Amino acid sequence: MTPSSMVAALAAVQARLAEVPDKDAMLACLFGLAPFPLQVYDRTGRSILVNQAFRDLYRTEPPPHYCIFDDKILEAGGFLVLVHRAFAGEVIELPALWYDPSALGIPGTEGSKRAAISTTLFPLFDALGAVSHVVIVARDETEAMGARERLECERNAAQKARQEAEAARAEAERASRTKDEFLAMLGHELRNPLAPIATALHLARLRGSLTAREQEVIERQVQHLSRLVDDLLDVSRLAQGKVKMDRKPLELGRAIARAIEMASPLLDECQHHLTRQVPQQGLLVNGDEGRLAQVFANLLTNAARYTPSGGQLGIRAKNTGDAIEVQVSDDGTGIAPDLLPHIWESFIQGARSSPREGGLGLGLALVRSFVTLHGGQVEAQSAGPGKGSTFIITLPACQTDDVIAVAVASPNLTSTPTPRKVLIVDDNADAAEMLAEYARMRGYEVATAGDGPEALRLAETFKPDVALLDIGLPMMDGFELAGNLQATLGAEVPLFALTGYGQDQDRERSAAAGFCRHFVKPVGIDEVMQAIAEVTS
Repeated sequence: MTPSSMVAALAAVQARLAEVPDKDAMLACLFGLAPFPLQVYDRTGRSILVNQAFRDLYRTEPPPHYCIFDDKILEAGGFLVLVHRAFAGEVIELPALWYDPSALGIPGTEGSKRAAISTTLFPLFDALGAVSHVVIVARDETEAMGARERLECERNAAQKARQEAEAARAEAERASRTKDEFLAMLGHELRNPLAPIATALHLARLRGSLTAREQEVIERQVQHLSRLVDDLLDVSRLAQGKVKMDRKPLELGRAIARAIEMASPLLDECQHHLTRQVPQQGLLVNGDEGRLAQVFANLLTNAARYTPSGGQLGIRAKNTGDAIEVQVSDDGTGIAPDLLPHIWESFIQGARSSPREGGLGLGLALVRSFVTLHGGQVEAQSAGPGKGSTFIITLPACQTDDVIAVAVASPNLTSTPTPRKVLIVDDNADAAEMLAEYARMRGYEVATAGDGPEALRLAETFKPDVALLDIGLPMMDGFELAGNLQATLGAEVPLFALTGYGQDQDRERSAAAGFCRHFVKPVGIDEVMQAIAEVTS
């Protein structure tokens, strides 16, 4: 029944009551028989009539109307204010609100279900046109309210699903753009060092020999290529949780000195001035020297790339008691505020203002990962574009009281070892011959082979003292060849693995096959020569 039809029905009832002598009795009878919940207030604001339908709906006597109205209505003056407005002749409709008698602590309603109830206040007029009573009509809208709430929940769930789908699509598009940008950067960064290498070799071919300058160019660019590959491998290892740390008490000044040496070629090329304030003692940490050197080399390289030529760079370290703090600063291009929170993510780079500002966007991501693995923290600060940057690394200070003797062992490659025989097996003839030529210059007798069967034939007559085997050989891979060589020469002959695979599982497999050393291409020739010297001395 609609409010207007209720008004018409009540007016008709009132007209009939005017003809009945005992109006109060008749009114009570009619209200009691009404099929919908009714309540009557007199002009004093007192509830004088309540029908059974009203009692059943509210589960109490008298029904506490004030309980079902929300705070907004109560703040407006309470339910009786609404009654007084109805006595002024106003029809007041209130929206459905949830009513829970059990939650209100009404006796006998424990465990009852809540109901959604809407109410309308109607004024009743006497023969003189004055309002004599106010009738409250209640309606149970639990089913409709529940349906609306379910529909709203479904709408909200659908909206949330759409938002999540849009977010996933946006993330997929961002990832795709990042991948495309990374591949473009990778191609650019790999071509960059190859160009001067090719030029130096072309000049050497024209002259018939390599100059010292050309040799320096080739060595520097090959080192750059190696670092790019190492960074990619490190990111992969970190993603798989397979990075191993060789942590021991270490004076951090050693790692920083090593980092400066690694970054020196770029610092010199850019004509930067580096201010170093790093004490040799008192910076004891429990760390992996190689990884920490990589951290600071990445920071210095990053600073050099994003600082115009002739810039000012600084590296400072101090012991704060519980921690060792290192700051790497520059007066370069700075970092935009919107980029600053994201610089530690992989493949993230700022806008390039010069070709030197290259790299794969991995350096700072590796810095954060390696520092975190050391139990430390990283922070980047910049006042904005053109105002330089400062990177702060904080590492826990080593708590041991042991005195660490710092000694750097340098291989003596100028001395000629006792003539020994070295077998080099690699299907890349250029790589095999270059390594062989270097070994001959160090005084070794060398034989080379391009595949496993040829290597086995040579081994029977050459009788090498050490063998360097490429793993990815044709016809017979390095693992199978290692087993055959051990059967021919004896298990005591040292075997070195040469491979492009440097994951932990690759090293474990080569060790299981009998290799005593595992070298990842491009091979550091001095490192290989030192290893040969160690096993043949």
